[in-house]
Amino acid sequence: MNIFNRKVKPENSNQSRSNSKSSSSSTPKKQKNPVSESDSKSEKTVVTKPGSFRKRVDAASAKSRVESPQQEKRNTAQKIKKAVASLSLSPARNQKTPPSAGEDRKKHAPKSEKDAEKVRKSKEYASLSLSGSNELSLKHLNSEMKPLRSERSLIGLDGESDFAYDRKTVTKKPTFSSPSSVKGSSSQEDSSTSETKDSISLAEDEEQRDTFKKLFKELGMSTQKLTLDDFLLDFNSLPGDPAPEQCTAYNSPLNTKKNRYTNIPCLDSSRVRLTFMATKKEPSSEYIHANYIKSAFLKREYILTQGPKKETFADFWRMVWQEKSTAIVMLCQFVETNREKCFEYFPRNANCTMRFDKLMLTYEESTVHKSMVTTRLKLHYEGESRIITHFQWKEWPDYQVPGSSEIILKILRKIRAKSTPPIVHCAAGVGRSGSLISIEIALQAIHSHHKVPDIKQIVTDLRLTGRASAVQTVQQYMLIWKVVLDFGVSNKLIGEEIVGKFASTYRRSFRSYTTS
Repeated sequence: MNIFNRKVKPENSNQSRSNSKSSSSSTPKKQKNPVSESDSKSEKTVVTKPGSFRKRVDAASAKSRVESPQQEKRNTAQKIKKAVASLSLSPARNQKTPPSAGEDRKKHAPKSEKDAEKVRKSKEYASLSLSGSNELSLKHLNSEMKPLRSERSLIGLDGESDFAYDRKTVTKKPTFSSPSSVKGSSSQEDSSTSETKDSISLAEDEEQRDTFKKLFKELGMSTQKLTLDDFLLDFNSLPGDPAPEQCTAYNSPLNTKKNRYTNIPCLDSSRVRLTFMATKKEPSSEYIHANYIKSAFLKREYILTQGPKKETFADFWRMVWQEKSTAIVMLCQFVETNREKCFEYFPRNANCTMRFDKLMLTYEESTVHKSMVTTRLKLHYEGESRIITHFQWKEWPDYQVPGSSEIILKILRKIRAKSTPPIVHCAAGVGRSGSLISIEIALQAIHSHHKVPDIKQIVTDLRLTGRASAVQTVQQYMLIWKVVLDFGVSNKLIGEEIVGKFASTYRRSFRSYTTS
């Protein structure tokens, strides 16, 4: 039978057509198109979503797309493996643990080198001579160093050194694997010893602070018993002018023109005798109206003198060079109430240079802070030079008292650490200058000797053995008490309620007694 002549039943044909129509009207089905064997090797059918077009792509491209996710997984696995291998076992950021010895050395190495450089420079500065021959080195150091208050004194009565460094030093601790581990044990012992010393000093400071509180409280309580009449009585009972035989150089006719005032004597026992550049042909060349101030409570001498005159300003600078003084305090203005109080004895700008015989004085720089002018001068003599710091305070009227204790305490802090005698002067060198040095003696009695200062005795000794006629008015006498008590209040060593009565008495003194 020929299969090509086979007939199909019409019923079945119609049924198939109806089924095809019904299937086409229902949801479409995905159909596969028949392809030849050759086409299957070169092309691959991609079935897309309904409504989209079918796209033919190369087999190689399709194969790469199929393999890319697997390759990506392998790459990702390798990356994760490397990341896990590189992870450190260090704790999280918020968990604090001490660094290793190596990390600690790296962290502190630059700071240690910096501190070592500071120590080297401090030794270099310590080797500077007083003659000022290393002036360039000193000037270089001045740009990198700043004055600091001594850390040893809790109440700040050690003064300011000329230059101070940061005392925070870093000690390297060698590891056991280090070749210097043998030396490291001794250095660690030294470090522990220094730490023990520091702890002892801190304990001593705490005890000292309690002692200071008791001393200031005792001084404050004593003022509550004193009335204004009591202060006046104490002041009037102070020693008066010395006998003429105690002031022979002052009374000599050869020296009359060198004295600014005829009623302010100069004691022979404590006066400064000029030997530098003095000549036998001029007997008066060794005289200057200046006195050394010595006290058991002071660490060094001070010099009180009158404001230089036109006839004596060369003698003044001879005294500065002779005594190797590096600080001068001027408590007056050149002219007050239309009267000369002091000759203009130093250059005040860069274009001015003063010469007197072989001495030459030049201006370096100056700064102004409120009412105080700080001037840096350079004094030359035969190839040598020295730096002189000049402090001028303009707001302390003659025969009167300043309104604040702040500047007084600041001046004393700047000059008390000097290794050579600071020179203090006003117009006569007794009223304002005598009050300033009395305040310093009273403060050092508390700080160095842990004694309540006897202010009346301090002024008495100052007049008898130091500067005659020192402290000229009862207000200046009471100022000594005021500044010392203000210091205690500002350092929280005494309460304001304890000094309240004295403060009221001090203010009343300005209304009850007029100043001359």
